[in-house]
Amino acid sequence: MGSPDASIEIYYWTDFQCPFCEQFERDTLPDLVRDHVEPGTVRIVFVPLPYFGSDSMAAAVASRCVWDRVRDADPSVYWDWHTAVFDEQGERNSGWASADNLVEITRSVSGVDADALEACLDDQWDAFEDDITSDAEQARSFGISGTPTFVVFDPDTDAAGTLVGAQPPERFDEALERIEDA
Repeated sequence: MGSPDASIEIYYWTDFQCPFCEQFERDTLPDLVRDHVEPGTVRIVFVPLPYFGSDSMAAAVASRCVWDRVRDADPSVYWDWHTAVFDEQGERNSGWASADNLVEITRSVSGVDADALEACLDDQWDAFEDDITSDAEQARSFGISGTPTFVVFDPDTDAAGTLVGAQPPERFDEALERIEDA
């Protein structure tokens, strides 16, 4: 989300079943978007980290499928889908994030083809799961062991800082200022 030319990147490891991720999405993400992404200074890179089991993996694979289908035409539609999934969050591994339910949630999101998602889940599950598993291994190699975890990064200076948990907007403002001043 945001301009690829933004001076700061926030890498965001999340699980659609994580209640603290949902809290971040509801309480902090809108402020980050308004104050930093929309002005073009920050880009958020979303990285699914299926932490809570098979439904987490289903949501992560669905996320990749949706992104793969909308990124060239209208990447903002992905965030509409992303928000709709978090809005439907239920108890972990209760089935709310099963492939079938994710397809049904997708039917309510304008601009995302639920039938295309269903086909992608059938045809590309294994490939996307392999990619997500590799991303999870990389996250562990960075010391990331839970969700949500954020790395605020300046690609020009390699300055970086980590935030863990559903932090309030002020903590992100402070982290961004530290990285910009590094």
